[in-house]
Amino acid sequence: MTKPIPQPKIVPDRWETRQRLQFIESRLYWTGRINRGDIISYFGISMPQSSADLTLYQELAPGNATYDKSGKTYRAGDSFKPIFLDPALDHFLGHHLLGDGFLGCAPDVVTMPSPMRTVEPSVMRRLLIAIREEQALRIRYQSMNRPKPTWRWISPHAFGHDGYRWHVRAWCAERERFVDFVLGRIDDVGAERPRDATPAQDAAWNKWVEIRFASHPLLSEGQRKIIERDYGMRAGVGTLRVQEAMLFYVLNHLRLENDEHCPPAVHIKLVNPEIRKLVQA
Repeated sequence: MTKPIPQPKIVPDRWETRQRLQFIESRLYWTGRINRGDIISYFGISMPQSSADLTLYQELAPGNATYDKSGKTYRAGDSFKPIFLDPALDHFLGHHLLGDGFLGCAPDVVTMPSPMRTVEPSVMRRLLIAIREEQALRIRYQSMNRPKPTWRWISPHAFGHDGYRWHVRAWCAERERFVDFVLGRIDDVGAERPRDATPAQDAAWNKWVEIRFASHPLLSEGQRKIIERDYGMRAGVGTLRVQEAMLFYVLNHLRLENDEHCPPAVHIKLVNPEIRKLVQA
């Protein structure tokens, strides 16, 4: 009589259980170890429950965790293959920057500080209401192209961030086009009226384009290879899909707004430079 083929253990549907299994796998992957105390401390569960979770994980992912008797801990196996986790640096850094203890002890991580850009809550409130109620607003805006602030009517419909500051995307009745207004430069809000344009009419906001770039040709072969890996390029080309309305900001952020920069100032170059023609003046 032939023995029945063992069926794989079914992954539980309960959210709480899956969270604990993901926790176990994350600790094993990023720190190489985990013990019952880690699970108990983070989730506030009992010793028997933590033991059951570790047993279940070993059944679901054979070979991912081996028990070290001398260290009284579970260590990542040599053939470790994650089944709950899609390993990414963002996962590690996200938890670490939150300081939620999900990954346990980790090295210090610091991010570059930048000046806080101030936005008046009362201004933001009026913009949000205008978008929801499909209204136009009269705002007093300080443009950097004019010495004094001026009043103008805008029909807002969305917000965007350029990596440094927040903008409101809106139809400008004065310029008769959709433009971005820096939130911190709106110093007063007046009356409202029915909006002059709809979000569907904002072609640049609704159209997506692809930025294609490669390592700079003036780099050495070794430098080009490492840049291709650093930027996650495939077949020597990296791609970014962005809204046409955000193209100007992305190109400037990547220092690709023109071809004047060359190594070591910038390590990549546009493959499709014609895309610059789409930047809104």
